[in-house]
Amino acid sequence: MKTNKTRLLFILAALAAVAAAFALGKLSGRTGGDHSENDHAAHDGAEETPAAKEETWTCSMHPQVRQPDPGDCPICGMDLIPLENDEDEEETELPQLRVSERAAALMQIETWPVERRAVDAEINVFGLLEADETRLRDLVARADSYIEKLHADHRWIRVEQGEVLAELYSPPVTAAARELLAARGDPTAARAKLRRLGVAEDQIAAIVESGEVPHTYEIRSPIDGYVVDFAGREGIWVAEGQRLFQIVNLSKLWLQLEAYERDLADLRVGLPVAFSVPAFAGESFEGEVTFIDPQIDPRKRTARLRVEVPNPELRLKPGMFARGRLHVPGDAEAPPLVIPKSAPLITGERAVVYVQLPDRDRPTFEGRELVLGPRKGDYYEIREGLEEGERVVTHGNFKIDSELQIRGRPSMMAREGGMEADHDDAADQAPDYRELPAIADFADEVPESFGRELRPVVQGYLDLSEALAGDDYAAARKGLSGLHEALLEIGKHRLDGEAHMAWMERYDSLHQLAHQLEAADDLDGMRRHLQATTLEIEAIAVNFGAGQLPELHRMYCPMVDGDEGGTWLQGHDTLSNPYYGAMMLRCGESLGVLSREHQED
Repeated sequence: MKTNKTRLLFILAALAAVAAAFALGKLSGRTGGDHSENDHAAHDGAEETPAAKEETWTCSMHPQVRQPDPGDCPICGMDLIPLENDEDEEETELPQLRVSERAAALMQIETWPVERRAVDAEINVFGLLEADETRLRDLVARADSYIEKLHADHRWIRVEQGEVLAELYSPPVTAAARELLAARGDPTAARAKLRRLGVAEDQIAAIVESGEVPHTYEIRSPIDGYVVDFAGREGIWVAEGQRLFQIVNLSKLWLQLEAYERDLADLRVGLPVAFSVPAFAGESFEGEVTFIDPQIDPRKRTARLRVEVPNPELRLKPGMFARGRLHVPGDAEAPPLVIPKSAPLITGERAVVYVQLPDRDRPTFEGRELVLGPRKGDYYEIREGLEEGERVVTHGNFKIDSELQIRGRPSMMAREGGMEADHDDAADQAPDYRELPAIADFADEVPESFGRELRPVVQGYLDLSEALAGDDYAAARKGLSGLHEALLEIGKHRLDGEAHMAWMERYDSLHQLAHQLEAADDLDGMRRHLQATTLEIEAIAVNFGAGQLPELHRMYCPMVDGDEGGTWLQGHDTLSNPYYGAMMLRCGESLGVLSREHQED
């Protein structure tokens, strides 16, 4: 009985001690917050501190990384972020991610309000200068003749209006001149006949004044210009209707530009165009759009724009390559709904964004599928999917999508959810860019001189790739310009047989890619075309390089294009990732040197 009573007193004392400890905790302000039960344990007499709750750290760009402690990503070197526990998140119809304020800051998530704005469009275009067809003049033989004397005896000789180009002997003209001298009364009919035969009025007057039939008559230039073509040489016979000369006036030229199909909605006749040519670096020339081709080139997906260009000093020449820019003012009366160009993730035919939901206790982001309108400079117009005032993620959207995938939940890039399933499906369909290009039978027959001509093309690509890795847009455009201009310098028709046919195909493909790269007005736009350009350069190097190209190091990054992977070429072996630049400069691996036996020194 005494033992039981003592035991009861001990229990009551223990309960009183617990109540006192609880009250002390309340008075000391330890209420609410995310505290574990261990935080409330008494420490008097304790020799060990209970273990803190375990936390897992991951990389926002490589979510497969899992570490128990903070630090750097072993793949790309970025700071690791804590992996959020989403056990309390509800299932939603659209993909949603809820993170802490700290995690959102570490992921560097930035947002922008959807707004209505009159956005000016700057459209980059490229093309060639040509002669104005309305300023071409053809001189034809009005009667059977032969060339007695040829004064304009080579192409592109400059001539002035009224200058004698040739002297012709023509039996029909001689006969008509005799009729004029023999005419009695009104000689009008005889004069008209000579004019129809191409004899100038002052020459007719000279016949009447001298009273003699000349042996030849003169062909004179009707305009100032250049002789584009002529009939042949002295002493040859020319038939009635045969062209003797073609002359062009170059005081005004046509600039034939190629505009991509996506830009046509903004283009109209009358727009001013500013352009430059490599021959006059740093100078700008101007013209005006006078015609838009009503059809699309089915291969290039472009339409031609004709720009009339004044050329009074004749500095510009037909055949010059030109780079132009059209400024299209935005619609201030009915401004469209727009978002920054960095907001949408564009995959094939789909465009998606992540929207930050308002009035949430923690940053919460929801995926949306959009219908995009045309791109206008740094913005996309929105047709469907967003409302004015909503905030879209402009930086960190790929990290949000990756985090959803690693949690095994549906994301906008992997709608079924889960990274493993997404990668397995992709592996069945995606091409393996790491494979070496096929080597054609004609490769050993390509002359070394052609391989040497390819050096500036390849160097332009290497400069482009290096500039993308350095996040240097101006240098990337300079490298691309070197590639494109060197390609145009080589031209299509330089080889024979099977090699000729293959080169024409490669030329067209690389030329089109150069236009697409030129049309991109930021680094991300250029990076979207880098893989296709790399494949073309690789194929050109192994099949047409003839052992004359620099050493090309092949590199591979598994994170390019939604984990599909991407390759690029470098002139050195220090890995410099052009797809991500400073963000993941060393992400990737070397695949070795692109070489063939006949390319080795």
